[in-house]
Amino acid sequence: MKNRHKQGNNKVSQPHDSYIRSALSDIEVAKSFIKAHLPAEIVARIDMHSLQLLNTNFVTKAMKKLQSDIVYSCAIDDKKGYVLYSLEHQSKPDKWLPFRILEYNVQLMRQHRNAGNETLPIIINEVLYAGKESPYPYSMDIFDLFDDPQLAKEMMYKPPILHDLTVKPQSDLLQQERLERYKQY
Repeated sequence: MKNRHKQGNNKVSQPHDSYIRSALSDIEVAKSFIKAHLPAEIVARIDMHSLQLLNTNFVTKAMKKLQSDIVYSCAIDDKKGYVLYSLEHQSKPDKWLPFRILEYNVQLMRQHRNAGNETLPIIINEVLYAGKESPYPYSMDIFDLFDDPQLAKEMMYKPPILHDLTVKPQSDLLQQERLERYKQY
């Protein structure tokens, strides 16, 4: 997040933004923060010596700039796994924050894949909220952004339904109503 300045003066209107970014860019502070805020069973799996701060500026195809606040990479499970730890600082309530985090995660996975990796990283997301409105008024569950959260949970972010026509006879597909007229193809 960029610092926002009030019109007509040089005061930073969101001083937490710079402070959090600066403090958590220090690897020792980040290690301490991770140890204090992640579940102990996850911390035990992370190789803290492998922690590295990543570049998190992305430009999408639509040329919209996305920027996550702080992202670290680290190895897990004796270097068998790979985790990205993403920390977002939020100074105002945002109903769409879970969607924005999903966009960041897709960009992080793309960056990881484009670097030549054969698998996708697990991404652990945390948000630090320091706004005036208390408590934070919106759900952090992306499913709550759908008209039907229960149907979204049942259908979204699952493996796609695959119809493999290389192993399934075409006749099975043509048994469907309204497809029968295409049998000559």
